[in-house]
Amino acid sequence: MTRATVAITAVLFLALLSEAGAGVDYLPDRNLLWVTDYPADFPCTPKLLARIDDAFGWDKVTYDDATQTCTVACNLWIGRNDGSQTWFQVGSAQRPTETLVVRGNVRVHSTWLIDENTGTSHSTRNLVNRLTLGVRENPAIQSRLLIDNDGRLGHALMVGGPSGYGAKNGGGEICVYHGMIAPFGNVPIGASKGRTKSMVMGGQRRVELVNAAVRDVMGEAFGRHLSEGHFEGVRFERCGKALHGTYQKVVRGCTFRDCGVAIDGSTRFDLVLHNCVFTGNRRNWQLPYKHMVLIDCVVDDWDKGAYSAERATFAVSKRHVIVRVQDADGRPVKGAMVRTAPSTVPAAPTHDLNHAVTGADGCTPGRGKPGALLLSQLLIRPGEEKGAPHRQTTYSYMVEARSRSRGGRIDRLAPQTSWELITITLAESVQSEEEGR
Repeated sequence: MTRATVAITAVLFLALLSEAGAGVDYLPDRNLLWVTDYPADFPCTPKLLARIDDAFGWDKVTYDDATQTCTVACNLWIGRNDGSQTWFQVGSAQRPTETLVVRGNVRVHSTWLIDENTGTSHSTRNLVNRLTLGVRENPAIQSRLLIDNDGRLGHALMVGGPSGYGAKNGGGEICVYHGMIAPFGNVPIGASKGRTKSMVMGGQRRVELVNAAVRDVMGEAFGRHLSEGHFEGVRFERCGKALHGTYQKVVRGCTFRDCGVAIDGSTRFDLVLHNCVFTGNRRNWQLPYKHMVLIDCVVDDWDKGAYSAERATFAVSKRHVIVRVQDADGRPVKGAMVRTAPSTVPAAPTHDLNHAVTGADGCTPGRGKPGALLLSQLLIRPGEEKGAPHRQTTYSYMVEARSRSRGGRIDRLAPQTSWELITITLAESVQSEEEGR
């Protein structure tokens, strides 16, 4: 291809972008590439960004097709608060292992800023500025965002807010599916003197991570977000503070490993976790305002938590159990009514399910089925005096099964593991067994 052909191609390419209304600006005084006005059906991509950089001759973006790696040697901002919408997509079926390396700060801009826009932020809730890694429906696409601190600077990922934090600002979203956010090389994200926050979620929009990984963040990973937080199957490793939010809707199947604080529950509602794992953290959670309900979670040390004595916050563990009902010959009993009664009223009782009916296998509903029995295991509260050890309360239950005139019962069942199978044998008169665990 001749030089003239290349020039003509670049002109046509830029004209096409102009017709689409999309644009990328480079601000040399801020060493910033600013991507704006790319709709959902025509998102900006790392490959497209590299082509635009080449056309303008900024020399800030390179793309290695062999490794599907795009390197941005400056700050990267996505979207504005001018009424436009901007979508940036990393990873596709054609580039399933695409990696975006940024040697600077990454900011997903708010759609509304309290000091710059009129009206209220709610008027812009239909506008979206979003960074997406991967495709939710395609686990084969495993893209990455790597932030290069260059060994010295504390670069960060900021979503919403003028500087990544601003509870009254609107917009700014991030979605990560089957991908990873991590530092480039061995320098943790945000590793600079005096920096306390590294990935910060401000604004009032969506945060969604599914089967993703976030690792080696010096300060906060995902925090302070007034957003529709959805964290499912996420691995947080070596983060200063993994989650610190206000409106997490879903925290399910997540692993918190070797973090400073796994969860800061500064929430306005009780925080409910499902099937999460806590291991090797300095502090598993801190609950200054509201309570935490842990359903079928694995916790290495129940004492590694912090609570508010003034607000009497607590953490309570609950576990699903399965009851198998059989007759005197060991045959399953279908349609038996099973009920449980706690020895003391448990904390957060609205989550518990104390009644169930057995199926053809003689069992109450199991994994993945509605109507499974859910019982409280353990309650942890602050000590009665400042500095006193935490108080722990274990729960036990009477479990009774009945079918017509036959019945059976277990007294003082103390749930210990999730989906534990408990067997009750029916007799013509109620049979009582003790199980001390």
